[in-house]
Amino acid sequence: MELTLVEELEPDDLVEPEEDTKLVTARERRAAVSSWLLTATEDRALGRKQWAEGGIALLSCGGVFSAIRIPGLMVWAVAGTDELTEVDVFLSQALDGGPVFMDLHSNLYYLLVPGSFSWRWNDRDFPGVECLGQDHFLGVPDICLTVPRGRSYWCVPMNSPGELCNSGDVERFVRAAHRARQVEGARR
Repeated sequence: MELTLVEELEPDDLVEPEEDTKLVTARERRAAVSSWLLTATEDRALGRKQWAEGGIALLSCGGVFSAIRIPGLMVWAVAGTDELTEVDVFLSQALDGGPVFMDLHSNLYYLLVPGSFSWRWNDRDFPGVECLGQDHFLGVPDICLTVPRGRSYWCVPMNSPGELCNSGDVERFVRAAHRARQVEGARR
């Protein structure tokens, strides 16, 4: 198939989208995701200000989303690397594009799950892994922060409002990360 430059197209070559088809720009998508995330705070203006000034807004868990916090050592063990860009690709594939961000200062990863996510395990089963739901607050990075620098960034950005990690994918991932960390620890 040969590609044609836009300048070479004739007006008759252009296909008009169907009337009910809407195109969404990246800016509109980020704005929609940001607005949706800010539903997790009582003061949206404050959340926007926190993102603008520090890149992180304090949001409430357990409503529109909860988060599974996983130590970086577990994530890196299952990914087979601690190279952040490679880990980001691995996370996107393992969680089928579900949103994940990382706190670079504490080396903790946060997988966003539905607010109703049910943590069925005892915390002793998976040391360091915790479900942050009702009565937890979380510093969530601005949706535009997608490279590993500063305090935190989106390893796997949220694609659409409300699009969260699948609970089955999260459970499989946590189990695999725990096993990989145990194997890695036994080798030392």
